[in-house]
Amino acid sequence: MRCSFCSLLYLDFSKASKIKLEPKYVEDSCEECLGNAKKALMLIEQLDNHLENHRRTFGIATVLPKDLLASENRFLDRRVCFKALLNHFAKNKLSKLNVSLSKTPEILLTLNLKENTITRSYENILILAKYLKNCRNVSQNYWPDPKNPGSYKYVSITQILEKSIKKIFPCKRVVLHANGREDVDVKMLGNGRYCAIEIVMPQRPFEEKLLKTLEEEINNTGKEHNITLKLIRKINVRDLELIKESEFEKHYEAVVVTKHSIDEKDIDKMNNSFNNVVISQKTPLRVIKRRANLTRKKLIRTLCAKMLDKKTFKLYVVCQSGTYVKELISGDQGRTVPSISSVLNKECRCKKLNVVWIDDYFIDSVIRLKQDERNVYS
Repeated sequence: MRCSFCSLLYLDFSKASKIKLEPKYVEDSCEECLGNAKKALMLIEQLDNHLENHRRTFGIATVLPKDLLASENRFLDRRVCFKALLNHFAKNKLSKLNVSLSKTPEILLTLNLKENTITRSYENILILAKYLKNCRNVSQNYWPDPKNPGSYKYVSITQILEKSIKKIFPCKRVVLHANGREDVDVKMLGNGRYCAIEIVMPQRPFEEKLLKTLEEEINNTGKEHNITLKLIRKINVRDLELIKESEFEKHYEAVVVTKHSIDEKDIDKMNNSFNNVVISQKTPLRVIKRRANLTRKKLIRTLCAKMLDKKTFKLYVVCQSGTYVKELISGDQGRTVPSISSVLNKECRCKKLNVVWIDDYFIDSVIRLKQDERNVYS
């Protein structure tokens, strides 16, 4: 037996959508929807209990049980999709309640027929931030451990964020969108790295006053790993693209060890060989398994070396975004040309590497940050 709702699925949408159907007139059992249509219409009747603020824009989503999804493929002569008609009835209900509907809503109401519930989630929240990483062996994003499925090889900044934010903002997940990234064993110092924190499907609306509470919670959790983060303000999707795609020159500080002794002549040679020089870098051997094998041209703006002892020197480099500084030092078996190893004709290796500054003033001006929001770590 087919219920009244499922009968509408065999009409043109223009006709089906005009018919008014109340739950009490829909049969309890149906061989096509398995009784889900009545349950769904009863949920729709409860929508007004989930409207906390009519001034916000709303949207509707539906989660169907697997058995109902499977049954959709059996009835090929239907002219209307079950979910499409259900969403239409739900939107009609909201319209009668004088609710503004939007394709990019501030609040999403989800009719979950699996659990027979209505859940409310808010638009994703994007927060501009800067972080400092005064430690090594902390990754930017989750890094699965291949030896231990289900666990992670390193603690990550995303993990710290998610753990902290979910205490205050119940949500589906937290995503970190950073302006570039440093290697897991590289410190991020100086003025910090711009990033955007995306809170996905939050269960409460954003309030500016919560920024300070969130920041304190994040820094409390990150303290153990020497991670500090400054939340600046809420931003939009256009700002997010700017943060992700912009490229800036970066300042690095490295400690380099050599296989053979060096002297002041070698230091002078380095200092005179890499000012405003374009180098050629093939994808490093250490990452080639997970990145495309490309050749990149990168500008080394300035380079300054200072000897620490006969086999160790400190290096200061200002270079184009995306430069592989470790390979600039080692040469990566001839894949980076020229390199410090090739100029000295001596094997060199990066022992420690820190990002000490990023020339990111462009973001300050384009996003129009106020004076007290700029250079939060300078």
